[in-house]
Amino acid sequence: MFPDSRNGIAKLDRNEYAALQQISKANGDISAAPQVTRDPRFTNNPGIVQKALDIYNGTYRP
Repeated sequence: MFPDSRNGIAKLDRNEYAALQQISKANGDISAAPQVTRDPRFTNNPGIVQKALDIYNGTYRP
C-alpha cells in the first residue's frame, strides 16, 4: 500500500526518490552530490531535483 499525498506526505516517483537520497547523503548540498549534477535522469528533468530539494528543506507544497 502506498499513501496518497497529504499534509506531511509527498508522492515521489523513482527518480524523485533517488534525487532525495543523493541530496540527503550530501546534507542538502547539491554541489556535493555529483550524481544529481551529472546523471541524465536528473539533468534532463531539473524539476525532479528541485522537488527533492524542496522536500529536503521542508518547503515543498504540492
